Amino acid sequence: MPDNTAPGPGFVLDNARVHNLIQGQQVELHMHQPALPQGHSFAGGPLLVGRIPGLAAARLERETDRAIDSAGRITLTGMSGAGKTQATAAYARRRWDAGEFDLLVWVDASTRERVRAAYAAADEQVRGVEDPEQAAEAFLTWLDRPNAPRWLIVLDGVTDPEHLAGLLPPETSRGKTIVTTQLRSAALEDGRGVHVGQFTPEESEAFLERRLGSRSRALRGAAALAAEFGHLPLALAQAAAYLLDRPGTTCRDYSRIIADGSSPGASTPATAALRLSIERADGHPPQGLASTILWLAGVLDPAGIPAAFFTSEIACSALTKITFAPVDAPISPRIVEEALAGLHRLSLLDIEDDAVRVHPLVQLAAGEGVDSAGRDAFVNIAAHALSEIWPPANADRARCAIFHANAEKLLANARSSLFTPDLHPLLTTAGSSIGNTGQIDRALGFFGLLVDKCAAALGPEHRSTLSVQEDIARWQAASGDPVAALDTCTRILEARLRTLGPDDLTTLVTRNNIAHLQTQSGDPDASIASFEALIPDFVRVLGSDHELSLNARSNLALARGLAGDVVRVVAEFESILADCLRLLGPDSGRTLNARANLIYFQSEATGDYVRAAADMELLLVDYTRVLGPEHPQTETCRAHLDDFRREAEQADRLSARPQAAVRSCRRGATRFPPFRPRPGACASGGARPTGAVRCGCGRGRGT
Repeated sequence: MPDNTAPGPGFVLDNARVHNLIQGQQVELHMHQPALPQGHSFAGGPLLVGRIPGLAAARLERETDRAIDSAGRITLTGMSGAGKTQATAAYARRRWDAGEFDLLVWVDASTRERVRAAYAAADEQVRGVEDPEQAAEAFLTWLDRPNAPRWLIVLDGVTDPEHLAGLLPPETSRGKTIVTTQLRSAALEDGRGVHVGQFTPEESEAFLERRLGSRSRALRGAAALAAEFGHLPLALAQAAAYLLDRPGTTCRDYSRIIADGSSPGASTPATAALRLSIERADGHPPQGLASTILWLAGVLDPAGIPAAFFTSEIACSALTKITFAPVDAPISPRIVEEALAGLHRLSLLDIEDDAVRVHPLVQLAAGEGVDSAGRDAFVNIAAHALSEIWPPANADRARCAIFHANAEKLLANARSSLFTPDLHPLLTTAGSSIGNTGQIDRALGFFGLLVDKCAAALGPEHRSTLSVQEDIARWQAASGDPVAALDTCTRILEARLRTLGPDDLTTLVTRNNIAHLQTQSGDPDASIASFEALIPDFVRVLGSDHELSLNARSNLALARGLAGDVVRVVAEFESILADCLRLLGPDSGRTLNARANLIYFQSEATGDYVRAAADMELLLVDYTRVLGPEHPQTETCRAHLDDFRREAEQADRLSARPQAAVRSCRRGATRFPPFRPRPGACASGGARPTGAVRCGCGRGRGT
């Protein structure tokens, strides 16, 4: 359990990062999970999960809109900027406002992980169940019920049909699914595809008349402009926004500006139109700010960037230094907000609630003038700015989701800057946060890509590379594969012995992890032997009062307890608790853990659940005071107290039988599995697989 208090007198932490790492190596508690929360009551009203994108100004209703009305699943295909998302948003908004759906889930379907994460978020709200690993399948099963509420699922921006394998919503009279994609795929369309093409000449004319005014002088040359842009809706929307911002300019003038090359580097008419709008935005003071904002946005997730990112202290400082024209004073959050509003007016981005969306074509057009070194510099700035605004440990999963998506995009774009001079701490923070929301497979994918990039930039046996491999082992164990985690840690140990030697702190920590994983892998005897060999080395290198030495003793006691030597373990935890009180004080998370484990093993040794319930009740008061009433560890302690009370009642009913029979009955009914960190707690660092210590000691690393 996390220790929220500073070490007491006589306790030394010789590495700032180790204090962070040891918070995850806490000893195990054997508890049931707390009662599940209640799901959404549809009798009280409908539920929207995700955001319905806003509609473009002067949007035309097209044949596509009528095709979407058909029942069942439908797939909209077409090139970027053709209006697939807009058509779907118009349908969804119209039907939602009319009360025709009880549940609407809008999913960014660009990756399989994001689809699963969106389903998990929806499942938690509709069923009140926190089980991210099984939530996607459970949610789809829930949708297939005959009495399910009326639902609409939108899978927007599918990039690979394989991403939806096993994840397409069911075909049912209660629901409808809309898929949007640039791909023409039989697997997605299944005979029900609708292609969203460019405007017809008549639609282009109608759109420009509606946007600019049917009698506007700006319409001169409109037909030629529309043809030049291939009647692409997004390009024409950009042209209209530009013309509205420059009264007196006509469509013919706009075509001439494009043809004259005033937008250098543009590769297509669409990006040329976008570049021209960006240059127009740059004309507003401070000059160049709009481009710089879009450059930053270009390395992040187009589906949504936290609005606070752009107004963060780091972002404002970087914008001040990079903006083309000298500025008399630092660029403030207010100036940035005004620039964002200007970009919104020019349809270069959308501001919705606390998120900023930038179309991929806009990102492409804005980035045409940035070389690889400049792009890498923006990746570095974005990483620092995201770190500044990263959500706290108690943030809800929906808020964390937008940060996770942007961290994944940043990792995909990362080059040398995030590995010089060492690994940027945001990346390990993000990966841990993804895992701590219960998305273990997604965390493994994140860390898998990260370790490949670390190895390429820093070397396969660099401290940071090995530390990321420890993260992989951590989530392998959390996924229920301690054997794979043990194999990973064994390879890490071999590398650390070669490069750092046997007495390096990280080498000792890896040995601790291996010993703990031996217990998880079903070999407590090997674990006991490993801890017995490790503890003297911890004491020799760090001293007997070091917290890592104390942790190894706790892990050894747990291994012995799981092997059945509960009487000996009670004595060991009494000694460990005394040392925790002396070194860390009564309010340390480790001290509370030691008390909890002592209570548990005393109950195992004596069968006295009345005393165990009384002791756990007192401990719950302290957990609540130190960690708060809603902390996951407090909830777990509360659930364990309920278990002991039930055991005491059962023992009372069976008091006429011999004590051995009572204990046999109890174990056969409620032998608790080892406690594991709850996947529902969102954290940037925090809980790790119980007993495992992670230590990288790499410069610039974080957890």
